Amino acid sequence: MFVMSLKGVPTGQLVEDKLCLFKYRQNVSYCLQLAKMTEMEDTVGLKLPILTEMTKLTLYATLILTIPSILASLFIGAWTDRYQPAKKILLIVGAVCGAVDAVANMLNVYYYDSSAYYILLPPITMIFSGGMLGLLTSFWAYIALTTPRKWLAIRMTIAEVMMSIASPVGTYIGGAVLNTNPLWANSGQLHNYMGVYMICGVVYLLATIWTLFMIDERKDMEAFQRDFGSINGEEEDMSLREEMANKQKQYDDNRHIHPIRLLFNCRNVKDMFTTCCKRRTNYVRLQLWLLFVSMAIFVIAFMGPIVFLYSFVQIIYKWDSQMFSNISAAGSFISIGAVFFVTPILIKVLRFKDTTLSLIGLAAFGGQNLLRGIILNPIGYYLSMPVGAMAAMATIGIRSHFSKIVEPRELGKVSSLMAAIDSVMPLIGSAFYTSVFNATIHSNPGLSFIITGALMSVPFAVMIWIHFFTVLPDFQSRAIEVDINSNDESNEERI
Repeated sequence: MFVMSLKGVPTGQLVEDKLCLFKYRQNVSYCLQLAKMTEMEDTVGLKLPILTEMTKLTLYATLILTIPSILASLFIGAWTDRYQPAKKILLIVGAVCGAVDAVANMLNVYYYDSSAYYILLPPITMIFSGGMLGLLTSFWAYIALTTPRKWLAIRMTIAEVMMSIASPVGTYIGGAVLNTNPLWANSGQLHNYMGVYMICGVVYLLATIWTLFMIDERKDMEAFQRDFGSINGEEEDMSLREEMANKQKQYDDNRHIHPIRLLFNCRNVKDMFTTCCKRRTNYVRLQLWLLFVSMAIFVIAFMGPIVFLYSFVQIIYKWDSQMFSNISAAGSFISIGAVFFVTPILIKVLRFKDTTLSLIGLAAFGGQNLLRGIILNPIGYYLSMPVGAMAAMATIGIRSHFSKIVEPRELGKVSSLMAAIDSVMPLIGSAFYTSVFNATIHSNPGLSFIITGALMSVPFAVMIWIHFFTVLPDFQSRAIEVDINSNDESNEERI
């Protein structure tokens, strides 16, 4: 998340500068002042065409990253269920592909007068890791499978906070480095894009080394049992050991099969859909599909503004890249502080359920976007930051509840289908929001945000139903019952 945020604004700025300088043939002074220009100051009338084309290129880059993720996610989930090192392999491949992506972007900067459309080539390297969603699937599955259920919400909150910290830090550093003196100023570069991409490459190399030597799923499972297993007595310690043993068994059962055969097995796709469609007690199957829909809508609502937000603040607020990076970072830090200090109180002191956390987050995110869409000046943006401070709790609550209603041996398959569905949504959302934003920028520029806020009513209604009309399944009791039945059958055979 740090690198994605780090290069987000600089990449958009690189595309904007290339379009301005080389396609529309404007001078350096015009291109440097483009973000702050009012409609009256833009005598040549090229600001909107340039920003509109930049938004389209951002959409195309999203498509390149997303389409392969859909296909990869169909196989990755079942593979991570059956082959223990799979998550580590995916994380390593993702980091290496990220480093190659950084080098490709540096070449794009070095050949500065090349077409802005060459910015679409670097994302192709991420295809080999299953895209960003492949990495996130591995990340969240690793946490879920190495963490006992009673600690899952807390650990997911910590992970969400760390990812949230990475995002504003990346945005701030990206904006700060971008606006320093270019490393190759004599080549006509307007901003220091090269410095940003060099940082990206170094971070990916460090991530590769860290994953290679520090990530070990089995070791982490044992460490969690050793460090947290004996807090509440021997009985709970025993249940924790049984939970971890059941998770480990799913890998041991497939140890005799080659990992490549486990990956490229069409049965993976069949098993994934069979697992998600089979009958379950307590409306669990219905809950799964409603959670799929809820996360899909949230992904649309979350990814949509990312596509047009930088263009929006330039057109409506007249902010440049430095101002946008600073304000975005400040808003993210407000959210981090709120989630970091409030969430543990809600979970451990007030004992809020996962569904309650998600309801708070969905309401916060919806309110944030409604404010941005209705109040079309910087005050609306500033007010939206504290209102949306708890928005991250939406995904914390949904993911935590999702992992508690699915047995550990099925988690990878079900998570993979969620990733596949979610990976389609940015395609739909990016295309939809780009069309709406470009069509309404003159008449109703806040409509895209209003639509985003209104969409939150659907997952909000889903979580209300789950909260009041369902209960969590007891997998441990079921496992004990199965063991008792199997023992009875074996005793009968002996008799």
